[in-house]
Amino acid sequence: MIDPDLEDSMAEVDPAIRSILAERRVGASDDPVLARKLTLERNAPWNATAPALPLVEDHLVPTDGAPLRLRLYAKDAAATGTLLYLHGGGWVLGSIESHDGICRRLAAAGGFRLVSLDYRLAPEHPYPAALDDVLTTIDWLRGEGRQFAPGALGVAGDSAGATLALAASLRLRAQGQRNVDWLGLLYGAYGRHFETASYQRYGSDAYGLSVAAMRWFWGLYAGSTGSDDPFLAPLEGDADFTGLPPLLVGAATCDPLADDSVALAVRLIEAGGDVDYRRWRGLTHGCLHWAARVPAVARVMDEVAQAAARGLRQPGS
Repeated sequence: MIDPDLEDSMAEVDPAIRSILAERRVGASDDPVLARKLTLERNAPWNATAPALPLVEDHLVPTDGAPLRLRLYAKDAAATGTLLYLHGGGWVLGSIESHDGICRRLAAAGGFRLVSLDYRLAPEHPYPAALDDVLTTIDWLRGEGRQFAPGALGVAGDSAGATLALAASLRLRAQGQRNVDWLGLLYGAYGRHFETASYQRYGSDAYGLSVAAMRWFWGLYAGSTGSDDPFLAPLEGDADFTGLPPLLVGAATCDPLADDSVALAVRLIEAGGDVDYRRWRGLTHGCLHWAARVPAVARVMDEVAQAAARGLRQPGS
C-alpha cells in the first residue's frame, strides 16, 4: 500500500524527475569506498550526455601533503572570470569525475573558466580537511596558479559543496583575507536541523536523499568537531553573515534541504547581504545531473551559469 502522504508529496515533483526516481537502481552502502563507486556508476550515463569543450585539462595544486587534483574547463581558452566548483556528495562521496557533466554544462553556458576541485573526503579526512583544501586552492589560484584563473574568482557548489563554498567565504572574511567575488550555493546543507518541514516531507529514500543519509554524512564529516565551530554548520550558533560577496542561494522545493536554503537566505538578508534567492519548483536533491532529460533542470543550469557570469564580470568590462 502506498503511503497517501508520500503519494501526495510526490505529485509535487516534476513528472520527468518522477520518472527518473522510479527508474533508479537501488544502490547504497554504509561502506564509504563502495558508496563512492556506486555514485560514480550512477552518474556516468548523465555525464556522457554533457557537451564537449575544447579545453579540459587536469592539474595539481601543491600542498604540504598530497597534491590536490583540479580539472579546468573552458569553451574559450581566452575566457576570463573563473568559477571554482565544489562537488556534492555529503563530504563523503563524489569527485571531479562524478560531477564532470554539471561542470561542462556550466562552463559551456556561462562562457567563464570553471575549475573543479577534488577535495579530501570523510571519514578518512574529517572536518576541516575539505575546507582547508578549498582555502588552499583559492590561495593557489590567486598566486602560483593565477594563469588558470584570470579575472574575478567565484566559488559555487551543490549540496555539500555549497556548504564548503559558504564556509570558505565566511572563514576568509573572519580572517581578514581577500574574499571571493561571487558565491553560488545550490541546494546546500547548512545545519543539522533534521526536524524541519522539508526534512519531514521529503526526507525519505523516494526523493533521492533521506534523513538517515544526512545523519550519516554529517556524522562522518563532523567527526569530533564541537557544535560551536561556525564554519562546520553555518546555521548553527552565532555565525556572522555580514560582509560576504554577492551570492545566489538556490533551493529545490522537493528536497529535504530546502528549508536550509530558506533559513540561510533570511539570515543573509538580515545581515544586509546581496542575495539572489531562487526557488526551483518541482525539483529534487541531486537533480542538476539530469539536465539532458529534464527541461526544468536545463533551464536552472542556464540560470545558474548566467548568474555566475554576471557575478564574475569585471567592473567596466
